[in-house]
Amino acid sequence: MSEIILERTVAIFASEQNKKLVARLRAEGGVKLIEFPAVIAEAVESNAPNEEIFVNLTDFDWLIFPDVFAVEFFLERLAERGFDLFALDELRVCALGEAVADRLRFVQLHADIIPHRTDAVNVFSALADYLSLEAAEFINLRFLLPAEISYSSPLGEMLGARGASVRHFPVYRLGVENQASGGLSRLEALLAGGAIDEFIFATAAEAFDLENLFRRDLKTLLADASVSVSGDEVAFQTLRERGLRPLYLTKK
Repeated sequence: MSEIILERTVAIFASEQNKKLVARLRAEGGVKLIEFPAVIAEAVESNAPNEEIFVNLTDFDWLIFPDVFAVEFFLERLAERGFDLFALDELRVCALGEAVADRLRFVQLHADIIPHRTDAVNVFSALADYLSLEAAEFINLRFLLPAEISYSSPLGEMLGARGASVRHFPVYRLGVENQASGGLSRLEALLAGGAIDEFIFATAAEAFDLENLFRRDLKTLLADASVSVSGDEVAFQTLRERGLRPLYLTKK
């Protein structure tokens, strides 16, 4: 009787950092490799309404940063305008994960809240607990949410439904370097159809990339796949914060 060899489908970003791992996976038997195109983040051009935000930044009560790119490009905008970062001490800051909080610490900014889980329900609960507020008592609080241009989250709707003012501030957009593995719609269909058995992440940034490219949370996107990390502890923590159960990739 012939032996049946089951092939598993593994997905990974086609980045320079992943080249050696990709070569190793290609050499393994029983692996079908799908490479997601490398992602490029670039600043969104400013306009008059956005410039008004910088003039009146301290009128907001809260800053919410969903990912490290939001921090990078927001701080870049402030630096271009000679904005004193110490003025941000007047605002409360919510960082969606330790990777985001670490980037803020790099410029000596403190995150008041770092939720253990980054889905909208848990972030809202963390905000309510911090403020010691009932759900209806967000009236008159103003939240600024710097993010990717197409960013969407139920969090803004939840806060707005309870009387808060939430402003999405587009500071960057994502693009892809190439489409060697096919279009994004095809890759999204593979994820949605459960065709990917394992997704390997090298960095926390790749987790943010996947969410922003397909405008859905990681737990939903990877509901039918196992998740591995190729060694980065921050990436491991970021995936756990998004409700996943990552494993470290076994070296061979």
